[in-house]
Amino acid sequence: MQGMFLHVLADTMGSVAVIVSALLIKNFGWHWTDPLSSLILSILIFASIYPVLKDSACILLQRCPPKIERELPAAFQKVRARVTRRARSRRCLSAPILPCAGACAVRRCWACRA
Repeated sequence: MQGMFLHVLADTMGSVAVIVSALLIKNFGWHWTDPLSSLILSILIFASIYPVLKDSACILLQRCPPKIERELPAAFQKVRARVTRRARSRRCLSAPILPCAGACAVRRCWACRA
């Protein structure tokens, strides 16, 4: 949704920049305003799209979200858990399940039955 909003905003800003440049060229003969407005518009578009690109790259690389990474440092030391994102709002937790090899405190542990 954020990407669509930024796309519509960039189109609107592009149209405004073209109109302003055309008026300045027609009324004052300032031909340098056209490349200048294009340069300013491209810088604004890149600056606004950078957070979307960063978020998409983190999702594609399955990076742990920073909020969870800060909240659970002790849990990551005890268990080899890995939190990744499949989408902006969907998080996945993966952790290996290892048998306790007889050191279990539970009497009827399925891994200790041998």
